[in-house]
Amino acid sequence: MPHRFAVGALANLLLLAGGAAGFGDEEGRVGIATAGTLVRRHVMQANPKMNPAVEIPLLEVTPDATWETLRIQIFRVTDGLLESAAFAVAANDVIPLTERWGGDGILSLLVADIDGDRQDDLVYTYSWGSGVDRTELAALVRTTTGWRRLGSRFAYRGEMIVQRQGQGAIVVRAADWKDRRAPLYDREFIAREELGIVTFQDTPEGGELQVRMHDDLPAAIEDKVWNYSKER
Repeated sequence: MPHRFAVGALANLLLLAGGAAGFGDEEGRVGIATAGTLVRRHVMQANPKMNPAVEIPLLEVTPDATWETLRIQIFRVTDGLLESAAFAVAANDVIPLTERWGGDGILSLLVADIDGDRQDDLVYTYSWGSGVDRTELAALVRTTTGWRRLGSRFAYRGEMIVQRQGQGAIVVRAADWKDRRAPLYDREFIAREELGIVTFQDTPEGGELQVRMHDDLPAAIEDKVWNYSKER
């Protein structure tokens, strides 16, 4: 079976990173079978009590710009217990992109230098939850020993995407799926209210993402925001 790649909404969102998902046999890029082995090994090491027979079917959703700039691949679980979980694979290392399961998984991503070290990082949003879904903001940043995941204490009870304003600020926006009846990998979104500007805050733990919220948000939108960042 050939590799499956995101279409519809996810493909459109991935265009925010500067390129659509595509095939590639470049040196260092792993195939779906190798990715499956690496992800399964990581999941079992992190969850030793999990049933070893659990199925972890993967879909590669790597935008061209992400691979060309960062040399990382992104894989998403399409079904089963871990459905919607996502993992980055870089030089045979596996980095979880989503800390929790449920929801729709990764909604948007882009390549940007978020921590100001003049090296490109991966900034993204993902939704999770059962009953009370919410979307969170996160990033993968480069370190001297590899990639490290940065979280955020900002969440939105609904769909939220990350975008760049031209060549300037990185912002998060509320968004709606155009047709929820469409399959998850073939949905399109409608961008809505801009919530605020994404910033990086250095911390003793290595940093976190924050959102400087706009002051003029409608009450119906602001009521959906959970913002535990220091910056308001």
